[in-house]
Amino acid sequence: SIIEAHKYINMFGKRKAILITDQANMKSKAANAFLNSLMDTHTKVLCTFDEIPEFTTLKTVTECAALGKKNKCNLIIAMGGENVMDTAKVANLMMCKGGKLRDYIGLYCLNEDEILLPSFFIPTSCGNGAFINKLAMITDTDRGIKLPLLENQFLPQFICLDSDIAISASAKTIAIQALDAITHAIEAYITPKPSPIADAMALQAIQLLTQHILQVCKYPENTEARNNILTGCLLAGVASSSSTTGMVHAISYALENIYQIPHGLTNPLILPEVMLYNLDSRIDRLANIAHALGIGFPEIIHESQKLMNLTSLQGLASGKLKLVSTWLETQTSKMKRIASKAIENFGFIDQWGKHQSAKVCIEKMKHLILQVAFLTGIPLNLKDAGMNDTFSKIDKVTKSAMDSVFMLYNPVQPSQGAVTRMIKRAYHSSQTPISVSPTDILCSPTPTESYPKEIFKTSEMIYDVFVPFFRFIKNEAEIGQALKRARVCVQFQFNHPDAIVTIDSRLAREIVVHQGKYEEVPDIIFIMDADIAHLFWHGLYPIVEAISNRKIQIKGNVLQMTTVMSIIEQAFELFPRFLQRRGSGNLVISNKNTHNRTRHV
Repeated sequence: SIIEAHKYINMFGKRKAILITDQANMKSKAANAFLNSLMDTHTKVLCTFDEIPEFTTLKTVTECAALGKKNKCNLIIAMGGENVMDTAKVANLMMCKGGKLRDYIGLYCLNEDEILLPSFFIPTSCGNGAFINKLAMITDTDRGIKLPLLENQFLPQFICLDSDIAISASAKTIAIQALDAITHAIEAYITPKPSPIADAMALQAIQLLTQHILQVCKYPENTEARNNILTGCLLAGVASSSSTTGMVHAISYALENIYQIPHGLTNPLILPEVMLYNLDSRIDRLANIAHALGIGFPEIIHESQKLMNLTSLQGLASGKLKLVSTWLETQTSKMKRIASKAIENFGFIDQWGKHQSAKVCIEKMKHLILQVAFLTGIPLNLKDAGMNDTFSKIDKVTKSAMDSVFMLYNPVQPSQGAVTRMIKRAYHSSQTPISVSPTDILCSPTPTESYPKEIFKTSEMIYDVFVPFFRFIKNEAEIGQALKRARVCVQFQFNHPDAIVTIDSRLAREIVVHQGKYEEVPDIIFIMDADIAHLFWHGLYPIVEAISNRKIQIKGNVLQMTTVMSIIEQAFELFPRFLQRRGSGNLVISNKNTHNRTRHV
C-alpha cells in the first residue's frame, strides 16, 4: 500500500531524492498522500521532474538526468506508467555514468559490477511490466524509432504495488493493461531460450489474467479481481524480464513509432497472428498455454504411452479405443504385446493431439479478446486503432519491425513479406465482439462482490434451506452411498447469520442430518459466511480459491478433504434444482456448467 511506502524508503537511510512522474500523477491524491508520508523519513525530495510526454524521448531523459545531477540526488523515486519508469531507469544511468545516451543504447552495455542509484517505483499502470523489468524504450524523434536499453541494473530495489493506484482506471484501460500483460507472458513462454522459473511465472500469469479479465472489465470496482490482475501483471513482467518479448512487440512498437498508437492497444490485434505463425515451431508450448487457459482437449491416444506398463487394458478411453480394448482383451498374451508395441509406436498421434490443443489455444485467445471488446469497446482491427492511411507507410512499419531487437527473440525468424501480411490481416479484420453472459464472467473465480448480499436474513432461513437440502442429497442414491462408504462427520458453521448443520455418516446404517449444536465431534468443520455458502453450493466459489482468500476456514482432519469434496461436488448440480423444486427459484444464481468450473480450478 502507498500509505506504508515511507517505511521502506526509510531503509535507504538519509537520502536526497528526485521524484520522476508526470503532471497527471503529480496532481493526484495518491501523490499528495505519498509526499506527506515522507515528512517523517530520512528522505527529502529535493526536486521533481514531471515533463514526461506520452512517449519518452532522448530529450526527456537527458533533461531529467541533468536535474537530478544538479541537485546531487542519490535516490530515484518514480511514480507513473511505462514512460515514467523508462525515464527513471535511463535518467539513473545517465546521472551515474555521464556522457551521451547514445553511448549506452543496446543490450547489457554495463559491466556486471557497475552500480546505479537505488530506485523506488510506484506503478500507476501495470500491464506493460515496466516497473519490474530491465528494459527501457526511448523514442528518437529525429529518426522516428524506439531505442532499447536492457540492463540488470534497471531493476528497482523496492516496488509499491497498490491495486487502488495501479488498477484504478476505466474498464477499457484495465483491459488494455491486462491484454498487454497476457502478451508479455505468452511471448516469454514461447521464447527460443526459456528458463524454468520464467516458464512457471508466465503460465501462472496467463492463468490469473485470463481467469479474471472479464470479471474486472465488468466490475472494475471488484478489489479481489483487481488484485489478481495486478499479481498476474507482476508475474508476466518478471517472466518477460527474464526472457524478453518477441515479434508481437516488434510489430506493435513499430506501429507505435509510425502511428503513435499505444502498443498495448495493438498487442491483442497482433498476438493471434503471431501465435498462428509460430504454431508449428511451438506446438508443445502452445498446448501448455492451452492448459493454463483451462482448455481440456481430448487426449486421444495420450494414454497409449502407459500401455506397456499395464497388465490389463481396462483403463483405455471410451469410444473407439474401448473397442480396441475389448478386442485386445480377447487376444493371446503375445497378441497383446504386439498390439501394445504398435500403439506405443504411434507417438505421432500424441503430437497430433497437442497440435489440436495448440490451435484451440489460439482460438480461445481470439474469443477472449472479442469478449473483452464487447465489455470495453477496444478496437478489433488496426484501422479502428488509428492506422488510417491505407498502407501508405506499411513498408516503413515492416522495416521498423524487422529491425527491432525483439524480432531476435521470436521462435521463427519471419520474412518481411510475412510481417506485412500479418499487419494487413490485422488491419482488415472484420470480427465483431462476442457477448458475455453471466456464466462467462463466473468462469473467473470469486466474483462475490457482484452478487446480492444478505440473502439469508435470519438463522431460521438458513435452516429452512440447508437442513432439507442435506436430507435431500443423503437420499440421492449415488451421494448417499458415497457418504456411507466415507463414514465421515462433516459440520457446516455459517456466520452472518449464525447457524450450524451437521451431516454424520459414521454410523453406516443411517446418515444423520442435525440442526444446531451437535454432541459428537465432527471430522471436518467448514466455517463460512452464509452468502459464501450460497455461492459455494451453487459450485461458483472454488474451494481452493475460497481457502486462499480466507473466505472458508476448514478445521479437523484435512486428510479427508479430497474424499469429502468429491462427494460435495456431486451435490452442486442438485442445489439449484432443489431450490426450484421447493419454490425458492429466486435464490438460484446459475445452474449451468458450474460443476465443471469448480472442478477445473
